[in-house]
Amino acid sequence: MHRIHNLKTSLEVFDAEIVGGEFKKLIMERASFSKVRAERSEFEATHFDGSTFNDCDFTGVAFANCQFVGATIDGILIEDLLNAYRGFKRSSDTPK
Repeated sequence: MHRIHNLKTSLEVFDAEIVGGEFKKLIMERASFSKVRAERSEFEATHFDGSTFNDCDFTGVAFANCQFVGATIDGILIEDLLNAYRGFKRSSDTPK
């Protein structure tokens, strides 16, 4: 394992396989990720504020204890989608 500590520079990594890597306490503003495979990866206390995900595969991804204020899927606020789902769920759970 290679360790990089207290690095303050631009970094380009390409054609690499980083399996089981750990990235902690990073500031990666304006970073770009293209054709990245991050299967079975874990993101904790990670801030994606203002980020854009385009042509990404979120199959089987789980979100827990996440904030979606202002976040959209195809222009629809995630908060609105969740509220609509909860309203539908409540109405379908009510006996008729």
